[in-house]
Amino acid sequence: MLALIGIVFLVLALTPGRLSKHTLEAGDRAVVVDNGVIASALAQHLSEETGLARDNITVGVGHRGVDVTVRPGAGIPLDKGAVKSAAEAELQTYRLTRSVRTRVRIERPTEQEDEL
Repeated sequence: MLALIGIVFLVLALTPGRLSKHTLEAGDRAVVVDNGVIASALAQHLSEETGLARDNITVGVGHRGVDVTVRPGAGIPLDKGAVKSAAEAELQTYRLTRSVRTRVRIERPTEQEDEL
């Protein structure tokens, strides 16, 4: 009975389900990780790299791509290329079995938002 339960959990982990996931290489083993975990780890890393608050960085991870949105405050210089390089370098350390495309967007506050 325990073997049957183990097989069911294995099938649920490996077949497409409600949560998107990626496989990471870990030596002779593979690790299945939820996309939300990857997004959270990458956002935290970018927060540390850029010096911005974690709340100002949003990361979405899909099957084929990673979308990074950074919202620096007014007057804070931020290079889009540097953010993209930092994101790609961090993703390389995760050793995803399927490569992903990285897109970075810098959202600057408008003058109207500054007045509110």
